Amino acid sequence: MPHIHIRSFKPIVLPAQNDDVRFAFMATNVDHADEHLIAAETGDKEFFLLVKESETKNLLKSDKLSRPSSIYFVKKALLAYAKESQVEILESNVNDDLQNMHLIADSALKTIHYFAKDFPTDR
Repeated sequence: MPHIHIRSFKPIVLPAQNDDVRFAFMATNVDHADEHLIAAETGDKEFFLLVKESETKNLLKSDKLSRPSSIYFVKKALLAYAKESQVEILESNVNDDLQNMHLIADSALKTIHYFAKDFPTDR
């Protein structure tokens, strides 16, 4: 999965936008103050980026539960957040390749909204 290791985490003033990626809000885990979720949106995809802080290096990656099917959107959001916050990148497996044209349509996959609103509960 795409991720970026950064020297120190720098929160940005939210809401914010970098290129066509929008960042709406950040939530901090009440049980683990070193974990944050950042709401990201690009195109018609909404998902969270996850930040895990530590003493030596910090991790910026996609939240597994809200991750869109096309990793292209995650990579785009990770790079946009790193650029917007001007963090020092220590390690990264994120490239800025173009979107894979074969993965544009994800109509077979269910969204979080489907499970929240339309999932059958009578079974």
